Amino acid sequence: MIELAKHPVLTVLALALVVAAGACTSTPRTTDERAVDSELAARVQAALRADHGIYSQHIDVDVERGEVHLKGFVYSDTERQLAQSDAESVPGVQTVVMELDLMGGGISQSSD
Repeated sequence: MIELAKHPVLTVLALALVVAAGACTSTPRTTDERAVDSELAARVQAALRADHGIYSQHIDVDVERGEVHLKGFVYSDTERQLAQSDAESVPGVQTVVMELDLMGGGISQSSD
């Protein structure tokens, strides 16, 4: 058996694997949590559609435990900012993760 104390690189790698494995495990959402997330996603989508400053047909809304992910694309930075503001204004939203691409002149720029 390899002694980790004699191999500091292996020790670091082993610790990294343990930490990564722990970070990847999250508790599955309950039926109630999924229902709340689904309702919240519908309210965020409605807020986006109600904003006439945004063409929201290309924005998908995913929610997990109150964390809203906006995915897809918009045509201007103003639309991207409005989408974020609209989502943040919906009661129950904890955070908004912007995963929208900016489409302008056929060029896509990620918002990450």
